[in-house]
Amino acid sequence: MDVQGFFVPYAQRTPPIVPSFFQEPFINFSWIAQPSRARLTRVGIHSHTGKRQGQEVTKNTFKSAAKKIIPWGFWTLVLMGVGVVVAAEWYGLAKMRLLRYDYAYFYYAFQVILHHQSITQLYAPHAEQAFLAKWQFPYLPYNQYVYPPQFALFWSYFGKLPFVPSAYLWMAMSAVLYALGVFLLVKMLWPHLSKTGKLLLAIMALLMTPFQIDLGVGNVNSILFAALALSFYLLYHLHKPWWSGVPLGLAIVFKVTPVALLIYLLLRRQWRAATATLLTTAVLSGLTAVRLGSGILFQYAHNFLGFGQTSMKNGPAPYNQSLLGVLEMFVQHHWLTWSVHVQYGLFITFSAIVAVVVLWISRRLQSADWDLDIAVASLTPLLFSPLVEEMHMIFALPALLVLTRRAQQAFAISTWRSHVTGTVLTFVTLGTAVTLSLPVTYLLNFVTNHWKELFWVHTQMFFALMLLFFTTVWQSFAHRPRQTKKEPYPYGPTAKPTPAISPWQPTVGSGTDRP
Repeated sequence: MDVQGFFVPYAQRTPPIVPSFFQEPFINFSWIAQPSRARLTRVGIHSHTGKRQGQEVTKNTFKSAAKKIIPWGFWTLVLMGVGVVVAAEWYGLAKMRLLRYDYAYFYYAFQVILHHQSITQLYAPHAEQAFLAKWQFPYLPYNQYVYPPQFALFWSYFGKLPFVPSAYLWMAMSAVLYALGVFLLVKMLWPHLSKTGKLLLAIMALLMTPFQIDLGVGNVNSILFAALALSFYLLYHLHKPWWSGVPLGLAIVFKVTPVALLIYLLLRRQWRAATATLLTTAVLSGLTAVRLGSGILFQYAHNFLGFGQTSMKNGPAPYNQSLLGVLEMFVQHHWLTWSVHVQYGLFITFSAIVAVVVLWISRRLQSADWDLDIAVASLTPLLFSPLVEEMHMIFALPALLVLTRRAQQAFAISTWRSHVTGTVLTFVTLGTAVTLSLPVTYLLNFVTNHWKELFWVHTQMFFALMLLFFTTVWQSFAHRPRQTKKEPYPYGPTAKPTPAISPWQPTVGSGTDRP
């Protein structure tokens, strides 16, 4: 027997045919050829040196295991805390009998469509309240179905299910579409985001008070948010303007306020996207007219302003977080003595100033500033609306993400001015995210319930909206170098990559930052 050959590792022999899975680097049998004492020393026994090495190996093993277990334990505790906070919100909604409350109005409209009732019943407040009373929802006289007939026709097949399963299916769809919208925005803004960064953004998005309220009552804003995010993704990331108009057109026929984004696209001369939006809106409206009759469309257009005025009777802030809602709150608590005409005059003046600023921004932004286009466009429905409910603030999330990205980019430039900019943007985004979170909402509810004189803290969402808008305007007017072939835009596809900033990964040079 060839003893020497026996101790040659099997993988190192050279027979004519050797199975690939026995070759390097899959399995290494070289340790077999070592002397027995050396092999025993490797595992840390039979010698003083081996014992010391074994202790070091064990110590290093515990250290590596701890490095893996501690982060997992930390994030597990964080996610458990998030779950407790979210469960508390839903428990509160259920206790007030508001869980699935808004969806009950949608379900009533679906039943009108499916059972071929008189189309005038679609906007019949008394019939709606009778339906809600059947399911033991609270009586709130100024609430009613105020959405376009296209919305009721498009989603009417949800009415084929019983109410409770239909409501939970709607809420599950809203949650999935909201997650999709956040994913698309993050993919645009951070193509190479680390796992830690993704987890932090997911927690922030999950703890947003507007999202949790919208999801709990079964409203449609999460679905609209996903439609707008998809429109941005198709327009600015995939560069398909014709397709980008389809989800925006859907959002407009579901709820009229996204038409502000269409106006902004026209200001930015995105002709193809705007044309596709108008075509989508026209097609869906035409199908609705064929199915339900054109009279219902004219009736809705005639009563549109009246719907808004009725909804505003529900009260000022915290229900209405617009400028009008804040002014009305101050008047009710005798901080101001202005009449209703003065309040509306101030709101019209404010809207005119915002319109001029948005027009100026639309003329100033360069093609490389596509992220600011997303921020301004997403804020426009909130800035011009006289009624901004807490759940509507979900549309401020794109602007919040854009400014977070800008803060990261500012820190990537090694100048003191950029670091100051990054610090300011960090405080703005972090403060806004905290202000819109569920824990802060609980805290403010506790404060105002025990100290009535602190009622004014419930205007936090209005001031968060203003802070996002003013910061976006500041970024729009900040000095930016012009794009040239010799000196490309610092965050464009041809820029040199910068070192990673934990927990964020560099977004430059990815090929996705083109205009």
